[in-house]
Amino acid sequence: MASAVRALGVFVMYPCLREDVLFVADVANAVLTCMANTSLQVRTRAAWSLANLSDSLVVNRLGEAVLFSLLLFSSRLLQKIGRAHV
Repeated sequence: MASAVRALGVFVMYPCLREDVLFVADVANAVLTCMANTSLQVRTRAAWSLANLSDSLVVNRLGEAVLFSLLLFSSRLLQKIGRAHV
């Protein structure tokens, strides 16, 4: 079980998987379940995977913020260009 939860911690860092909401939710459930395991090794790997899961959520959030900022910048630029041509 320790190897499986570690693998999930690795997989959640891949961009194509960290953007999959259902996969991230399943990983979160599995990791949190493993955090209650009696084996210290499983709990240690689960904690490491939880850290990777947290990192992937931060990256996703920052990516959305960058995308939102880019869209906002683009719309403002288009408005200024539209006013310049009037």
